[in-house]
Amino acid sequence: MKKSLGIALLSGALLLSGCGTKEENVGKNNTSENVESADTNNVKTETVVFNGLADTHSMEVKSGNEVMSIQFNPEMLDEIQELEEGGEVQLKYKENEKGQLELVEITEK
Repeated sequence: MKKSLGIALLSGALLLSGCGTKEENVGKNNTSENVESADTNNVKTETVVFNGLADTHSMEVKSGNEVMSIQFNPEMLDEIQELEEGGEVQLKYKENEKGQLELVEITEK
């Protein structure tokens, strides 16, 4: 009798803890979708002059009189290395939570 009661209590506790986890995950998913939507709204498009690579994950561009350093995904390195220094490119970029500029898309003019 004591074993049956213990098993029933343990099973009930497991079921309740599983339900709480599911609700937490649903809340997290909704939050991440909202953050992605907010990031999309902050994307800027601008034509700039490509000055060259600063390192393997950032490049330097000039917009008017302002020089900017823009971070990019290392997978884009080959495409960016093919750009001509001093040439015009069109960028789509955004500012991350650390205040760094991140490249979203690049098109040679």
